[in-house]
Amino acid sequence: MVGSAIRELKPNPDWIYLTSKDCDLSDYQKVKDCFHEYKPDIIIHLAANVGGLFKNAAHRLEMFNTNMIMNYNVLDNAYNAKIQRVICCLSTCIFPDGLNRVLTESDLHLGEPHSSNYGYAYAKRMMEVQCRLYNETPGFHYQCIIPTNIYGPRDNFHLENSHVIPGLIHKCYLRSLSLSSASTSNELVIMGTGLPRRQFIYSKDLAKIIVRLVEENIYEPLLICSCPESEETTIYQAAKWIAGQFGIEKVVASELKSQNTENDGQQVKTASPARLLSLFPDFQFTQLENGIQETVQWFKNNYPNVRM
Repeated sequence: MVGSAIRELKPNPDWIYLTSKDCDLSDYQKVKDCFHEYKPDIIIHLAANVGGLFKNAAHRLEMFNTNMIMNYNVLDNAYNAKIQRVICCLSTCIFPDGLNRVLTESDLHLGEPHSSNYGYAYAKRMMEVQCRLYNETPGFHYQCIIPTNIYGPRDNFHLENSHVIPGLIHKCYLRSLSLSSASTSNELVIMGTGLPRRQFIYSKDLAKIIVRLVEENIYEPLLICSCPESEETTIYQAAKWIAGQFGIEKVVASELKSQNTENDGQQVKTASPARLLSLFPDFQFTQLENGIQETVQWFKNNYPNVRM
């Protein structure tokens, strides 16, 4: 998703774009051979075994092991090949749970992550530690960006293992197919209370940030990439915007009345983009409603040939 968005920006004709079909990052030797073949100056490491709340919670050991292996193989081979710059992608879900304040870069290791993200979160945290250790070698700049919930074209739209926006888009699409039936009510039922608040970032916005970091030689070691706190929204509101794109008039949160938070994950994980905006004070984020509209249109144009 993010790599494709970078490619569409066409930042430099010499940039090389690899997918999992080009190299198995779980195989140390194959990664070594890949770097030897392409001889990159900079690596943008976006690959991960990633999913939404339910995948992270159900496969904690798998998420930890696979991401630890991939991250180690990429970073250690880059270091041994004397590639002096790597940009790695983390996630705000790896921050400590329960700090009850707006999160900043310095909060990353101040407590344990939410239990639902335990395996994935610690694998990502260890990548940040590994980068810091490599940076003790003069001339090396291994940095980590921390985006909030990413969404956009070419996302994974799996009904169970995806993040919230692509999952809801797919669910709304299937729901819309049955609206012509007189016996079908015009409503969408979502899991959880819908009350958790999230900051979302459009994949094309994140791509622009990454390209600017490279082109402007910004070596910030740890950087939250999110929209301003004022643009944070609830899962329920995001679901309403998505449902509206499919002609669905009503959204019902299945656990709102009981206030059961089992399917909610973290209630709040607001992150501050202050450091990012100090670097790019002119940056304009895509409004969530507009980004959802573009993503839904892409999904409709490409279904069923989407990742799911």
